[in-house]
Amino acid sequence: MKDNYFGELADVPIKDISSENVQMWVNNLAANHSPKTVKNAYGLISTVMDAFAPDIRLRVTLPQKIQPDLYVPSDSNIKSILGYFRNMEIAVYLTAFGTLRRSEVCALTANDVKGNIISINKAMIDKGNSEWVVKTTKTTSSTRMVKCLNLL
Repeated sequence: MKDNYFGELADVPIKDISSENVQMWVNNLAANHSPKTVKNAYGLISTVMDAFAPDIRLRVTLPQKIQPDLYVPSDSNIKSILGYFRNMEIAVYLTAFGTLRRSEVCALTANDVKGNIISINKAMIDKGNSEWVVKTTKTTSSTRMVKCLNLL
């Protein structure tokens, strides 16, 4: 991080760091990096300052988060996708309407389906060298039950 993000701030002794020079650094970093990257790099600086110079209080304005530009496919786009993935129609439905991740769809078994309820409790992950393994879901909140409408 020192080489890639901290630039002119990297060589400033901690006792000489001020809100002004950190704000200039934030502004320069924000010109070429995402707000999240700037926030993460600033988080490291503020943590170090809290630990080693607790008397120095930084007042810095971080760049605003970027609102994600979410894409919602139209009905015609979905029909085109389904046409392309004719043999994987159910998998496309599960990801488009059932909120399942691709890895979760790949790990589904018949035992995971009870009527119109799908139990999401595992995912298939690429271990490398074309070797796939089934493991638990990405997070504990990812383990869930999904109610599906009769799609067929």
